[in-house]
Amino acid sequence: MCAGAQAMTVMEAASAVLFRDRCVLLVERGKGLLAGRWSLPGGHVERDETPVAAARRETREETGLDAIDLSWLAEHSVEVPKLDDRPAAYYRIHVYFGLCAEGTPRAASDARSACFVPLSRLGQLPLTAGAEELIRRAWREVSGEV
Repeated sequence: MCAGAQAMTVMEAASAVLFRDRCVLLVERGKGLLAGRWSLPGGHVERDETPVAAARRETREETGLDAIDLSWLAEHSVEVPKLDDRPAAYYRIHVYFGLCAEGTPRAASDARSACFVPLSRLGQLPLTAGAEELIRRAWREVSGEV
């Protein structure tokens, strides 16, 4: 490693792309660097937790809804710069897709709001990096549409 260079922390995270009636479940982030941006429900993988279990837990914590029949979609990577007392980090995000149980989303945890967004409106929202591509890819898997 070069003099003065610091190792970047690698963090494991998981997200879920969940559909209902041609809509996708999104949360508006309420804190930190992503405040005001819409993203997939997700967060850190806890010690002794599998990524798919983390995706289910984070979905329930952030929206109050249960993920159904999750399947692996992709591994997505994001670098987050150093902020205040938090070191720079590299997030390895395990992304799953599936359907969402009945019920109305209610924002909780670090989410400012949570709702189902029609796929046709994705381009009108400030989404987190890579979210739209992952949503479109998952929709192709679920629907068979190109």
